[in-house]
Amino acid sequence: FSFVLNARPMSERADLSTLLASNPANRQAIDGKLVEINADTAQIDAINRVLVASEFALRFLQRNPDRIDSLLHLDRFELDSDIIEFDPDARIDLDQVRRQLRLYRQRKMVEIIFLDVARDAAVESVLRNLSDLADQLIDIALQVAMQQLAHKHGQPLNDRGEAMHLNIIAMGKLGGRELNFSSDVDLICCYEAEGELDGYGQLTYQEFFSRVVRLFTQLLSDTTAEGFVYRVDLRLRPWGDSGPVVLSHAALEHYYQLHGREWEQYAMVKARVLSGSAPERTAIQAMLKPFVYRKYHDYRVFEGLASLKDKIDAQARSREMRVNIKIGPGGIREIEFFVQAFQILKGGRNHQLQRSEIFVCFEALRGQKIVEPETIEQLREAYCFLRRVENRLQMYEDHQTHDLPDDPLIQQRIAATMDFADWAALLQQLQGHRDLVNRCFTELFKREARSAPELVIDQGFDEVSGDSRQWEFIEASGLEEWQDINRQFNEFLRSKAWGYMSARAKQRFNTLLPELLVSIGPSMQQATLFRRLMRLFASIAGRSVYFELLFNNPALLQKLVSLFDRSAWIAAEVSQYPMLLENLIQGVDEKSFDKNALVERLRMQLANVEGDTELELDTLRLFKREQTLVIASAELAQEIDAIEVGHYLTDLAEVVLEAVYQLASTTLQRRHGVPRYTLDGKPHRAELAIVGYGKLGGRELHYQSDLDLIFLHDSQGESQLTDGDRSIENSMYFARLAQKIISMTSVLTASGKLYEIDSRLRPEGSSGLLVSSIQAYRRYQLEKAWTWEHQALVRARVVAGDPSLQTAFASIRAEILCLERDPRQLAQDIVEMRERIYRNNRPPESDRRDLKHSRGGMVDIEFMVQYWVLGLANSIGPDHLYSDNISLLNALFRLDLITRSQSQLVEIYQTYHRLLHESVLQGETAEVDADAIEEQVEHVINCWNECFGTREN
Repeated sequence: FSFVLNARPMSERADLSTLLASNPANRQAIDGKLVEINADTAQIDAINRVLVASEFALRFLQRNPDRIDSLLHLDRFELDSDIIEFDPDARIDLDQVRRQLRLYRQRKMVEIIFLDVARDAAVESVLRNLSDLADQLIDIALQVAMQQLAHKHGQPLNDRGEAMHLNIIAMGKLGGRELNFSSDVDLICCYEAEGELDGYGQLTYQEFFSRVVRLFTQLLSDTTAEGFVYRVDLRLRPWGDSGPVVLSHAALEHYYQLHGREWEQYAMVKARVLSGSAPERTAIQAMLKPFVYRKYHDYRVFEGLASLKDKIDAQARSREMRVNIKIGPGGIREIEFFVQAFQILKGGRNHQLQRSEIFVCFEALRGQKIVEPETIEQLREAYCFLRRVENRLQMYEDHQTHDLPDDPLIQQRIAATMDFADWAALLQQLQGHRDLVNRCFTELFKREARSAPELVIDQGFDEVSGDSRQWEFIEASGLEEWQDINRQFNEFLRSKAWGYMSARAKQRFNTLLPELLVSIGPSMQQATLFRRLMRLFASIAGRSVYFELLFNNPALLQKLVSLFDRSAWIAAEVSQYPMLLENLIQGVDEKSFDKNALVERLRMQLANVEGDTELELDTLRLFKREQTLVIASAELAQEIDAIEVGHYLTDLAEVVLEAVYQLASTTLQRRHGVPRYTLDGKPHRAELAIVGYGKLGGRELHYQSDLDLIFLHDSQGESQLTDGDRSIENSMYFARLAQKIISMTSVLTASGKLYEIDSRLRPEGSSGLLVSSIQAYRRYQLEKAWTWEHQALVRARVVAGDPSLQTAFASIRAEILCLERDPRQLAQDIVEMRERIYRNNRPPESDRRDLKHSRGGMVDIEFMVQYWVLGLANSIGPDHLYSDNISLLNALFRLDLITRSQSQLVEIYQTYHRLLHESVLQGETAEVDADAIEEQVEHVINCWNECFGTREN
């Protein structure tokens, strides 16, 4: 072996001789191979560096000297394409698989060592090579396990009839493609959906995939004569060791939505899906995204990561760890936490930060100047140096360690292969990097803490002895209603809500209170406003994230005070559903009221919870509440008027109804198939239309409107059956579909309901069929319908369902509205119906007037419009038979079918809508002072008298 030593440069020969001679193992095989291939000085130097760096590599090359020649010709790392041949008909020899995996891993790890130590490969490249190798070996083990168990029990299939895969989510450094040399692999396992196999044992999908996980884990982790492949750690899964080793996608998402903890959010930044089809991988990433990346800036991350780091440091001290380059001060973990803090803080609005690879995030933080470019360059350099040291520590014996060695010889060997003169020189540079990292880490988190306002109230609130406790402070705030506010405040301090609040939440509340008192100063109802805000704080008492949200968003607090001051309804809505706070951060933009944008946004949100009906409905409810709040906020800010509000609320209802229709259809078609019929010998697909009446049909919804709906289908002819395995008649299918739509829309849960549905306007009313064919509907309207039913048809249109029925319904509507009618009989029927409504809804005598039902109110205007349309439809023409009152009034005036005086009903109707919305937003009934609308009421009554004659007031 002296030949190898003497081939080193003279200046290094003594030190290297000492390092290599320290191990008395027989190196004759390596020495002989170098002689055999006539290695030159550079090649011998390369092998020497590998031998000094790694006892693991030294032992491998002693056993496999023939690998030396291929190593010396290695310039880049490549994975082998064929490691294990899979014969679908042959029984798998698991012991042989174990052996092949381990031998392959050893060979490839030595190649990575060679490229790192002898070829000076970039750190990013080395880490990627280690990760790619792990991906490949995990995938092979998974294929073997799936084939072995599928032969025995059967292949799980999804609802599309496709083979279902086990989805493996790589966490930690493997997830970020930054695996170190001797690392555990942290994995979470899941599968698309539940089901049951027909094969041996009739296993559920969960039982099957649990066995797959156990087998592929054993293939990787078992220690044999050839060692092991990877230590597999499944403890990051939901519920840790106490949870199942594999979960369905729905169960996984349910866990993270309801039970996910802060540290799991941070861990999920590194999540990367290794296996499964492209749609499965996309679905998992979409599922995890809202858990990791919030729509608002999640400022909890700074305290959360700092607290987690404190726990790690304490654990390290309790275990009396030596100097640890991973979790010690200025170590690898502090760099990772630094980057993850910005990923979580800003990632919800910056997709470039939604990446698991730290090198990509370095570039995003630097390029977008989120962090000073110089700081990022220093952190990147430190990270690369620390990871090089980490790999040198681990490749020495293929052991998982992050502690710097005490053995002087090992120290010198590591220093020599990193091109340092001695260990002291390496430590000096190492400490310089660690000092910089720790300084950046500490400054980042301390800076956030210093940015908080100073606490004004310094006494604790844990023991409140009396109502006078805080009076001096509140009196000094200068509020006119300070005594009432002080009483409310002390009631809050004695309430259960205060006891539910964490110490951190109390501290945040303590800081927010002075700002809150200043903000309510300009209000004309200070005590009322303070009461509304205290109800909100009581509702979020157990959820500290909302206190962090308000603390770190002063503009949000100001906006909240303003909205609560102007709207009791908004205050109640946000207090009951505090998740709406997040939505208030978003400003109104050009897409806030764009229907197509709403459709796409809801589609994406529903795609994240696909297959879980409960979560789908919760998504719909939150979406509806969020968008309603956007509309209400814009109206209060006078950015949109009352008529636009009606249009936007109607658009929202249509978007939601269409989504419910699609969800309900998917569920029923999965069970019964698609409804079909035969007409004139040709097959057709039967469709459903949802028709909106009243305010929905007239595009005049307000914030608490019910939805008046009827359901029509176009099935006719022969063979009216669904085409599924559990076929049913189309009439039964559509009845079930309508029932499901109503149930999904109006069911009341903890997250409220979408809308109240009224379907009594259908043919024959409550006693009639829930769903009619469109042909039967036409016959009913022509032969049996009352005048009031034709009145209702004025404000009717298709609002959801299949578009093909929209034209058919519009044609029937125009036909019915254009029927010849006796003007005297029409007027009599309409007046009688109006009087019946008035008697049933007659407001009590008072100085206030009901906007809708009082004489001269909205119903009078609506009935006059209906009278004119039913009497003049042929003169109006089908192109102008709009379903909303404003458009109809304008069309009637343009066509000289009503007088200028009657056309002024447009402005009055708009005024009534504005006043109605103001009442609803204040949580009041639809009444106003009679004097406020005296002129409008008189004008409406005069118009009524022109149409129908004088009536009793």
